[in-house]
Amino acid sequence: MARVAPCPPADLSRRDGRRLIGVRNALNGWFVGSVWHRLAGGIAIVGAGLIVYFPLVWVLGGTDKEELRSLLRRRRPYTDAG
Repeated sequence: MARVAPCPPADLSRRDGRRLIGVRNALNGWFVGSVWHRLAGGIAIVGAGLIVYFPLVWVLGGTDKEELRSLLRRRRPYTDAG
């Protein structure tokens, strides 16, 4: 029979909840503004991640470069000659 880890005590989850609320209150100013400001901030974060992550993957060999190049090449459309 497999052993199941016991559930954490209720006090632990209350402490974690208090921590999350504290972090939310500390960062409250970061999550206010119009929809456009929040959208621009999200796009900036994602864009910065793309600028950093993909060159690192390319340089460190985290992807097969030939396979990626073949996916980016244009192919002639398939035609049924029958």
